[in-house]
Amino acid sequence: MTTDLKVLKSFQFRNIFADLQKKTKWTWNMTIFQTLKRYIQEAILEIIYARKIKNRGPKITCDVSKVLDAIFDMTDNGGKCSYIERHYGVKIGSYYRFLNIIIDHQLFERFLETCLAQESLPSLAVVDGTHIRSVDGSEGVSFGFKERGKRAIKLTLLTSTKKVVYGSILHPDNKNDHTAFGDFAINNPRNKPLDVLADAGYNGKDFKAICAKNGYNIISCPKKNMQERPSNYQTLLLKMNRSGIEHVNAQVKRFRAIQVKYNKAVKFFNCYLQLVLLLVSIHNGYIRNGFGSGTPLQSST
Repeated sequence: MTTDLKVLKSFQFRNIFADLQKKTKWTWNMTIFQTLKRYIQEAILEIIYARKIKNRGPKITCDVSKVLDAIFDMTDNGGKCSYIERHYGVKIGSYYRFLNIIIDHQLFERFLETCLAQESLPSLAVVDGTHIRSVDGSEGVSFGFKERGKRAIKLTLLTSTKKVVYGSILHPDNKNDHTAFGDFAINNPRNKPLDVLADAGYNGKDFKAICAKNGYNIISCPKKNMQERPSNYQTLLLKMNRSGIEHVNAQVKRFRAIQVKYNKAVKFFNCYLQLVLLLVSIHNGYIRNGFGSGTPLQSST
């Protein structure tokens, strides 16, 4: 059971990131992370202190700020864990201790959920997958035809047309795009229907019926021999908006730990990925006005 964090309750993204548009665009990832770091650190310390009983429990013997710097550096540059102690003075055991706290309590996911909850929901979304080659580990990977027989993992993203990430799926490379998103739709049903633009890999009557039942109306590019065709308006939507998700995939793969999967355990790769999705969504949402000026759905209290 995750801890109910006071940091997340009082976190106001729009106020915190209001002035970052003036920063240099080439360093947006580091600038956003440095702004977030103090709040992530507060959340980690809150979790640790909440687990103590009468001040008993493990002591904090290293600088949490340095650990977070190491996590960002590993995500951005894709370095080896063996260099962490040399560069940051943090023992590898302490690094993984705090990394596991972040994973167990889904801190990066919860920060992104808080961010999205404070803004208006999109009226149109885009879905697509991208392949990530796996160098090490056999967990969650498979042989994919696009990677020429190499082991790979596939990342499927659900974004708004303004390139804010609203959902992500990691699955083996041999799993069909529509099967993966069908599972996502079943596990994440919506109260309000959402139109989702997709490529030709997301066709099929049964697949679209499952998605529609869970609140996702799939508008996909038709295959050559298909009789059912999208309307002229839907074709225009696909032409104008579907390519935006490729830009998000490119932004995500700017981080070298995501370009190629070097981690044996998928949970560590997913942790780095969730940090990247948080940074990309904040950049596209607040720095590039992807959220717009809509009325927030709810405010944290």
